[in-house]
Amino acid sequence: MASENILLKVGDKAPDSALTNTAGASVHLSDYWQKQPVVIVFLRHFGCTFCRQHVAMLRRDYKQFQDAGAEILCVGMGIAQVGRGFEILMDTKFPTLVTGENNLPYQEYGLRKASLGQIFGLRSFVKALKATFQGYVGTSVQGDPYQMPGVFIVDQSGILRYVHYYDDIADTPENSDLVNVVNSIKPSLTAAS
Repeated sequence: MASENILLKVGDKAPDSALTNTAGASVHLSDYWQKQPVVIVFLRHFGCTFCRQHVAMLRRDYKQFQDAGAEILCVGMGIAQVGRGFEILMDTKFPTLVTGENNLPYQEYGLRKASLGQIFGLRSFVKALKATFQGYVGTSVQGDPYQMPGVFIVDQSGILRYVHYYDDIADTPENSDLVNVVNSIKPSLTAAS
C-alpha cells in the first residue's frame, strides 16, 4: 500500500529507534537485535482487539520463537506504566517497549495512519466479531486509534529480514510465517560464527 512515509523493505538497515522499557529505562532496538534476531511487533494501541489477539497468539507460540533463536518485542504508544500494565494483563514473557509522548519509532518504520476503510471495513468488522467471541475484547484507546500496526524481523546485523505493513487493522501475519523467517536466519548466523 502507498504511504506518505518511507516504506522499508527486506534488506534495508533497520532503524535503531529509541524507546523506553517498562522499568522506565531508555533502550534502543539494537540493544536487543545485537544479541539475537528480533520480531518487532508495533501495536496499533494497547486496547486494540486485534493487537491483544495477536499478542496472545505470540505468547502461545513463544517457545517456537525462542527455539528458533529469536526474541519478540512489542512496541506501543504511551508511558512505561501503561506498557507494564499491558505485560501483566497479557501475561507476556517477552518485552514491551513504549514510545513515550512521541510516535517517532512508528514513523521511522514507515507505519502510516489508517483510513476509515482500514479500520471499519467488512474484513475488519468480521474478524473483530470473531476475536470478540474468542474473548479478545478491546478496551479504551491508549494512543492513536488511527495508527496502523506492523511487524518486522531484524537479524543480528540490524538488517530487515521481514517487513509486514498491514492492509487493514485485522491483517495480522501468521506466527508460523514469522518463525519460518527466523529459522531462515539461523544458517547465516552459524556461517558468520
